[in-house]
Amino acid sequence: MSSSFYTDEPEYGKLPELLKEGDWVIDVGANVGHYTKRFSELVGKSGRVMAFEPVPVTFSLLAANTRIF
Repeated sequence: MSSSFYTDEPEYGKLPELLKEGDWVIDVGANVGHYTKRFSELVGKSGRVMAFEPVPVTFSLLAANTRIF
């Protein structure tokens, strides 16, 4: 997954205001992991991101992407 993901969703730009190092995040309906990746960057090594994706094919992409980043 490229680190050049872009969205015009206003909440994506507000994530640094909402999350900090050490936070825990639950990403329900994580899709392929764009938000999961950003959550992980913001919470750092001392935080945790739990990503859930119910669609098996999409979950496979999410799992592959999380291994990459």
